[in-house]
Amino acid sequence: MSCETALLLGLAAQRIQDYIASTSFSVARDTVLSGRTPLRGGTRRVSPVNLDGYWNANSFPTFSRQLKALKSQLSLSSGLTYTHTPGLIDGIVSRSGVTTFTQGMVLSSNISNQVDCADLGWERSEK
Repeated sequence: MSCETALLLGLAAQRIQDYIASTSFSVARDTVLSGRTPLRGGTRRVSPVNLDGYWNANSFPTFSRQLKALKSQLSLSSGLTYTHTPGLIDGIVSRSGVTTFTQGMVLSSNISNQVDCADLGWERSEK
């Protein structure tokens, strides 16, 4: 049985508890941290911190069609991803959201039992 067209829709989501984020704070004037570490005024200190609130979700549909005249398969794909990331700046929790859109195309061929190739591939990603 052969299939001339196919459509695949993938969905995924992820949530991370205790996400390792960055915390940063600025020092207005010369100071000493924990009695040991001297910092000059204007210094920004960055360190890791565990924060809740990270998640992402994405979708990635793919459409494929057999091209009999070329003895090839054309696949077109697209995807949309949203990522929500927490951070901590000067003691204030911040949240950022980024949306990414991707598109792709692959022309593959199975010319014979001995040759199987994906000759042409293209992908574009945009934030």
